[in-house]
Amino acid sequence: VLCVNTRMWWHHTRIPSCCRLSLSVARDMYLDGTSPDAPDFTNVRGHYATRSFSKGAVVFTEDEVPDLELPRSRDSNCGVRDSGGELVVVAK
Repeated sequence: VLCVNTRMWWHHTRIPSCCRLSLSVARDMYLDGTSPDAPDFTNVRGHYATRSFSKGAVVFTEDEVPDLELPRSRDSNCGVRDSGGELVVVAK
């Protein structure tokens, strides 16, 4: 078990693709016996890139994922654009 104070130290978890099984669980812990009134965490469903994209680069096209429903966000890192009559998602 590894406990990390993420308020003091930002971390990034990268799991190698060669692992057969890996599990990562993050929860708030209060070792002094206190606890918040309500949890400040939630499960978030989303889409995640497997590599970095330059600003303006096409991430994917409408033809590649025709049934995908994209979430909306005020601080999104991608945008939908028209590219010659085809909708594309581009990196901001």
